[in-house]
Amino acid sequence: MKIALILLAGGHSTRMGGPVPKTFITVKGRPIIRYSFDLLSPMFPRTIVVAHKAYHHLFPFNTQFAEPGPRRQDSVHNGFQMLPGFDFILIHDGARPLLKKEDIERLINLGKTAPAAALASPVKNTLKRVSYHRPSMAEICYSKDASQINTACLDPAVNGKDYGKSVIQGDTLSTVDRTNLFEVYTPQLIRSDLLKKGLALNITVTDDLSFAEALGYTPLLVPCSFPNIKLTYPSDLPLIEALL
Repeated sequence: MKIALILLAGGHSTRMGGPVPKTFITVKGRPIIRYSFDLLSPMFPRTIVVAHKAYHHLFPFNTQFAEPGPRRQDSVHNGFQMLPGFDFILIHDGARPLLKKEDIERLINLGKTAPAAALASPVKNTLKRVSYHRPSMAEICYSKDASQINTACLDPAVNGKDYGKSVIQGDTLSTVDRTNLFEVYTPQLIRSDLLKKGLALNITVTDDLSFAEALGYTPLLVPCSFPNIKLTYPSDLPLIEALL
């Protein structure tokens, strides 16, 4: 069984903000993406990094690259076009640096018998469905390094705080039953023939298991033994740095 790797690093990091995309922020002397690249690339015969040319110099000279697309699935497509002849494709978000080799090996050993598979964990927190979502304080009020509050969020008329910008506004409609809910992470493993057919559907997805689901297949979820946090907001950075 032949498996190739696609490592995604072409996003614009609009929620993270800052002059550098989140996958290339340096933590403990290495760009975030190099933690997963350095772990994963030796495990596979071919690796395609989907990244803008401005960041190619951060990888070894013999690294193969594909251009990012406007959507996640477009970036996956561009990388997949360079990988003919493989049975499975492993796709990983470069903004998830906290991988463990044993989790990858378990995912591959179990996932190779399924149409698609991904690392996952049961949802632990209570979930609420609301009628309207307004950006939280974590999204709009903190500086890029999460150390200072943005002055745009302050209103001297209300004791120096604009509470309207620091809460999620909307009517709580219901509490969601989390009994059968899982958080799904990357890497995700998918059969090449299913990925090809799924990409041809031209549907918008947020992960790669969705391609298999759209084609009528049931993916496999594999337990993840370690926090698999994705760097999304500035407030995620201190925790990721502590765990690396």
